[in-house]
Amino acid sequence: MWRLASSLMRRDGFSPDSAARVWRRVIELRPGDPMPRLNLAAVMERAGRVDDAREEFAHARVVFPRNPWVFISEAAMELRFVNWDRAEALRAEAADLVRTDREKNLLIWFDELMCYLRGRYDCLVSAYRLELDFLSETRGPAGVIGGIHESRFLHHAAEFGRASEAFAQIDSLRRTVDPSFAWWLLWPEAKLAVATGDVDRARSVAASQQQVFDQRTMNAGFKRNHTAWLAGQIAWLEDGNCRRALQDFEKMRDGARDARLRCYTELGRWNDAERVVQDVMAINPGDIPTRYLIARYYAARGEKKKALDNAFFLMLLFQA
Repeated sequence: MWRLASSLMRRDGFSPDSAARVWRRVIELRPGDPMPRLNLAAVMERAGRVDDAREEFAHARVVFPRNPWVFISEAAMELRFVNWDRAEALRAEAADLVRTDREKNLLIWFDELMCYLRGRYDCLVSAYRLELDFLSETRGPAGVIGGIHESRFLHHAAEFGRASEAFAQIDSLRRTVDPSFAWWLLWPEAKLAVATGDVDRARSVAASQQQVFDQRTMNAGFKRNHTAWLAGQIAWLEDGNCRRALQDFEKMRDGARDARLRCYTELGRWNDAERVVQDVMAINPGDIPTRYLIARYYAARGEKKKALDNAFFLMLLFQA
């Protein structure tokens, strides 16, 4: 319920101040529920008000000192802002509080996020396998696919030069689950096909995706964003440039930041690119692929110091 409320506010263009007022009112009405407080902190983070977000998390830890969701939510924010020590300390506190299967899965999710953001492929694979085993034991076929399709290993293996391993996992999962659940695997397959330049596989995924959208009732924004992202990526692969693709990417309200940044850089649209950079640095400065694109953007613009600063950040990140 709370996730839906958050997504609707973002979709309808609520300003951070308006969204914050809504969540503060919900906190008054439901003081025993931690999720409105965590959503308030998330609003502050997305608005770039990180100190305010930390203050909200601190309040939540006082009110809910035994709730691992509070600690993991704050730890995930600290990961995004590259505060490794603080993130790991919060993770350790959460681990001592975990009791339910849902909380155990949350901890596994965090570990996978941490492995990915720190560029540790073997750690990422281990976290993926741990999650796969856990979901198999606790949720059955539907739960496995519903939980694993967002795995960072499946989505980002190509960034480590290991796309073939993720493709093999997707094909294996597709063979072993009920076909009525297998459509979830289209999303990571699309990401991998695009990352490896496999336009034929990307077209095949797009056709399968459209069949799913035609047959199932889904959120219109969800359909629009997935369709636009994949159509844009296929157009880019087909044309060798992003002019046609950009029309699709710009249909996504706040999505496709990485694709838009690459395209604006390619087209020399510096003001548009700079706006994307500012958005990323405000809400997720620890995002590895986007920081790489930011370095390339500044290099293309001739701002060598900023390009080197971002490249140096990535070097330190992978050495940590």
